[in-house]
Amino acid sequence: MTSLIKTSNILLTKFHAYGHLFNDVLKFCKQLATRLDIHFYGACCFLVIFSKASTATDTISPSESLTDSMTLVSNDGSFALGFFSPGSSKNRYLGIWYNNIPIQIVVWVANRISTINDSTGVLKIEIRSVQNPVLLLLDSGNLVVRDENDSSPESYVWQSFDYPSDTSLPGMKVGVDLRTGFDRRLSSRKNWDDPSPGDLTYGVGIEGSPEIVLRKGLEKLSVSGLWNGNGFNGAPNLRSSSIFGYDFVWNENDVYYIFFLKNKSVMSRGVLNETQNARERYTWNAETQTWQLSLILPNGYCDIYGHCGPNGNCDDNKLPACQCLTQFRPKNGPKDGTLRTIREGVYTLSH
Repeated sequence: MTSLIKTSNILLTKFHAYGHLFNDVLKFCKQLATRLDIHFYGACCFLVIFSKASTATDTISPSESLTDSMTLVSNDGSFALGFFSPGSSKNRYLGIWYNNIPIQIVVWVANRISTINDSTGVLKIEIRSVQNPVLLLLDSGNLVVRDENDSSPESYVWQSFDYPSDTSLPGMKVGVDLRTGFDRRLSSRKNWDDPSPGDLTYGVGIEGSPEIVLRKGLEKLSVSGLWNGNGFNGAPNLRSSSIFGYDFVWNENDVYYIFFLKNKSVMSRGVLNETQNARERYTWNAETQTWQLSLILPNGYCDIYGHCGPNGNCDDNKLPACQCLTQFRPKNGPKDGTLRTIREGVYTLSH
């Protein structure tokens, strides 16, 4: 009898992280064991173990693992971590997606390059430098490793926000650690079936005065201009509103861009579109159960970097949008000073 109780207690201690409710049930089981039959206590504990084992958790310890059939769910249920196959692909990837909407939208992929060919993938944490590490999926969608012995809850040994895929989430820093050169930048996925890095990137350029740069390979597609305290001079859509807040930090240690939500009930994400060569922002519409496009960069011809070439001025309200500056004319083109198209080879203007 005593042996059975000890064995049950060992099994039950594995579920201590599920909170006070579990402790209350355990206490109730022990009380029943003294009044009734010990086998009832064993059955009661089995039911508790079974029900708790089937409940989603947001934490993994070194003694635990996440297999292909399991998911890790953030405390508020917003995000889930697990294995998935994108599009029509049969390859398996470890990723994070929105958990409480009917459409699976993956916001982060761990193994973008190293694919898994079957359902044998297993996630475990092994960090020798940390005494008591735990893997935790936060309500923000950030997957972190922290030391449970550390009294600071926001002291992370590692975090997925430092290694973004094609999506930016509220609270994620996009920028450079000036002390180490560590660069947090988004990179597009090749296509819907292949989440490996594409050619489109979005980050902070630190040549000269720092600004946000969208690139296709080495070519600049769009730049934000300088931060003016509320937004960017060259990207008027990237400024604070009643829903979004923006910030740009530049000091001796870091330079980074970050956006946050003023209304926590709103779901919003920024994503790189390889096909359209654009960065898009989508906001979830709960009534229509769809993602609505709320922002796109570049937005119009004049958002395209160098669209009119040197000594040219761009105005989306004019047709054509490109005009020569005063006392300049196209080297090859019409004599009225207008530049017909983006790529006609009339970038160089003659005085």
